[in-house]
Amino acid sequence: MSLEFNLLRNLMYFCKIIKFQIMNNYIYQKIKPIRELVRRYLGLPSKEYQDILDSNLKEVANVLAIEKKNQLINKYENVNLPHNIGLISKACTQNDIESEWFSYWCKELKFKPLYLRKLWEYAFILQVLHENNLIKPLNKAICFGCGTEPLPSYLASKGLKIFATDLDPDLDKAKMWKYGNQLLENKKLLFKPNLIDEKTFNDNVSISYIDMNNIPDIKNEYDICYSICALEHLGSIQNGLNFIVNSLKVLKKGGLAIHTTEYNYRQENNTIDNRETVLFLKKHFIEIAQKIENNGDYVFKFNFDIGNEFFDKYIDLPPYLLTNYHDNVNNKEPHLKLLLEKYPSTCFGIIIKKQ
Repeated sequence: MSLEFNLLRNLMYFCKIIKFQIMNNYIYQKIKPIRELVRRYLGLPSKEYQDILDSNLKEVANVLAIEKKNQLINKYENVNLPHNIGLISKACTQNDIESEWFSYWCKELKFKPLYLRKLWEYAFILQVLHENNLIKPLNKAICFGCGTEPLPSYLASKGLKIFATDLDPDLDKAKMWKYGNQLLENKKLLFKPNLIDEKTFNDNVSISYIDMNNIPDIKNEYDICYSICALEHLGSIQNGLNFIVNSLKVLKKGGLAIHTTEYNYRQENNTIDNRETVLFLKKHFIEIAQKIENNGDYVFKFNFDIGNEFFDKYIDLPPYLLTNYHDNVNNKEPHLKLLLEKYPSTCFGIIIKKQ
């Protein structure tokens, strides 16, 4: 390898360090022409070419997902109530999306089965509740960080009493969710007329504003406690772990807590912490499970396998274009794994039983 090539390679590496580690846009702009010269010399694609390559890959994956989705719809068109499969604490996988139980819960929620991790979270929670015989009239469920999700309407239609909670809309930290139409500003936002009639909804659903970092003194009242991708937004990994433990105090003996969150599955130590969105590592789930079991409660066995199918290896890049889960046209598939900053991530569901 020539000395000239080594010098250029080192210059590229130096430029990369400057881009990511020196937060000074002025300096970065000054070295940009040098970086472009080095790119051309080494035959590397320009930023514009890279964007096109990324876009092309997303379109190819989307076409493949649409084709496979149509196969799923045909395969499970008349799917019946799914069998118990012994669902445990686990990561989202393509095999889950292609399962009978996933299609069943999509059908119940009036969604088409899509390769989207948000739908996996809905189905995962409902399958766990189904397998543990908790979807039955008069059972009480509390949802933390509820947003405008469809599960309260669906569970209320089955006769459950739902207490849906979210951040106080007047708080500054609630603004980002308000602007994204993901904040429970009023009860009406939870009403899904395709899932429940208005009278049953009003009879069975109530709301309140609760900070997940400061759960009030609600003890032993609920059969079910759940949250959907909320605990990674509590300011730090430790805050998220503390919430999981604190959420158990609202449960009756034998009740279930089910929480889904972000899982940084390729790293052992490096992750995002102390930010608006944090990423949990395998060791954090193991750590909190040990603490919970030391306190006398039971954590369902972990399965950290992230799958080995094509959509398990495909990592979606921004923009994700997932603005409205009720409008399937606007959803770009597959979206099971995604890049959050520099870390591939997926959803992970943890299940805990109050003993």
